[in-house]
Amino acid sequence: MRPETRVKVVLRGMTLIILTLFVVGPLSWFVLAGFMTRRAALRGFPWLSELTLEHYRRLAERLPLGQLVGDTTMLASVSSLLAVALALPCAYFISRQGGRLGRTLYALCLTTWLVPPIALSLQVYLWMLQIGLYDSLPGLIALHAVLHSTLVIFLLTPSLDVQPRRWDESAWLDGLSGLGALRRVHLPALRHLVTGLLALAFLRSWNELLFASVLTDSRVRTLPLAMLGLTTGSRIEWGEISALGTIGLAPVPLALALVLGLHLAARSSARRILPEEPVP
Repeated sequence: MRPETRVKVVLRGMTLIILTLFVVGPLSWFVLAGFMTRRAALRGFPWLSELTLEHYRRLAERLPLGQLVGDTTMLASVSSLLAVALALPCAYFISRQGGRLGRTLYALCLTTWLVPPIALSLQVYLWMLQIGLYDSLPGLIALHAVLHSTLVIFLLTPSLDVQPRRWDESAWLDGLSGLGALRRVHLPALRHLVTGLLALAFLRSWNELLFASVLTDSRVRTLPLAMLGLTTGSRIEWGEISALGTIGLAPVPLALALVLGLHLAARSSARRILPEEPVP
């Protein structure tokens, strides 16, 4: 084994150990706490006979889990799809047209993520009241779609910049418009990146708390907002919090599997396209 290969193996092993200790370990304990009795949690480890579904039963009696999961899923799914649909033509315009307008749009997208969301919450709250979208799922979906589209534009534009402009010229000679070139030429080349950005927007909407707490009252309920109701000034329901948090963690392994699958697919595609380096 070459020295540089041995160093890579050691670094990968250390990274795996660090991730296990500081990420996977606490998450596993958090999930397991939703199935443990209070005595087992205080002891630090459960016996097999102490595993229970009592926290989930009490959680189902206390909260409308069906509405929580349904509203959160609808919000994350629709807003992420809209965000990518809005961002694709905007990123293509900024990349290909440029000019003052393109630079202004790109700077505006960057500024949106530099400003703390709490600074925008009051104005967004007043806008939602004026247009009648306060405490409504369409209002939250529209807000998340606009916010996350700026993130997708910010991350997607550099990838479009490196795409050869001769692709656009060939598409125009074939009679395709700008959007046609984007859909038929650039989108297939960036499908892995776009899918990853779609998963990122989904997870951000799924976990968003600030605007959900400011712009909703009783008709719309999300999982992060419901977790706040499980704590009071004198008591914290750790078992129910772990149970609800476990439900909220459900999209995470799916998103990780999706990103890993895209990574492996991209590597296999690159191996088929690029010639292998000769072995010295």
